[in-house]
Amino acid sequence: DDTHRERDALLVDVMPFVSDYARRRQFEVTMVEMRWGVRDGAVNDKRDEICMMELERALTESQGVAFIFLQTQKYGARPLPTSLSRATLEALRTVAGARAHAGIDALYLLDENAGRASGR
Repeated sequence: DDTHRERDALLVDVMPFVSDYARRRQFEVTMVEMRWGVRDGAVNDKRDEICMMELERALTESQGVAFIFLQTQKYGARPLPTSLSRATLEALRTVAGARAHAGIDALYLLDENAGRASGR
């Protein structure tokens, strides 16, 4: 596992300290590790959606949210996106031909926000 030592350090050293610190101040800390319970091939490779649902749940259940983010260069299969920009979706439909449109439409959602400035 590419982040095994880092995750162990968070679980064994950091999380107990942070939990104790918060408990003494009448707060609860909950750790959500995005890969726990999300197995390879899960739900037709919709891991990103599962992770986003976890983040949304954390936002609705919390008074505030803080993140520790570990990212590595992991080799192997990369899941296809679940949504595409209008331009990409139209290009894919054009290249694939009319017979493939139903399959493409079943696999991909139109990302209405692709390419828009976030305003932040």
